[in-house]
Amino acid sequence: MVKLKTPPNPPFFYYRLDDGILAVIVTYDDLKPALEKMEVYGLSDLKKRLKSSLEKIVPLKANSDLYAYVFEDSLYWSLTRSLVINLIDTGKVAIVDPGGHGVSDVYIEHSSGGGDFTSVRISEDIHSRELIWQVQCVP
Repeated sequence: MVKLKTPPNPPFFYYRLDDGILAVIVTYDDLKPALEKMEVYGLSDLKKRLKSSLEKIVPLKANSDLYAYVFEDSLYWSLTRSLVINLIDTGKVAIVDPGGHGVSDVYIEHSSGGGDFTSVRISEDIHSRELIWQVQCVP
């Protein structure tokens, strides 16, 4: 079980999960060290460019969508998803619904499938079949 943060006061970075119903919210103070520690094999230049792009708008004046950086470079898509998974894994985020109600803790299940992908399944209850998010990404 991973205990999540309570939603911070704005401004913050957010990433809408695939269904658009829930969003991951993270402050730059938590995002920056996670990005710096992230291991990205063969993509260190890409990681530096993403960090530079984020630093250009800090301190934030308004909430900022992390997905927006995918339009800057499509390779950011995988990097951003991996970063979001890492932040959830370490409890450095809040997950909220459209009304701003937070999820207090989640259960995360990592599994390697055939190929180069890792499947990550996130749910509120260890016995629940109801998913918050399931994603496949390059580890």
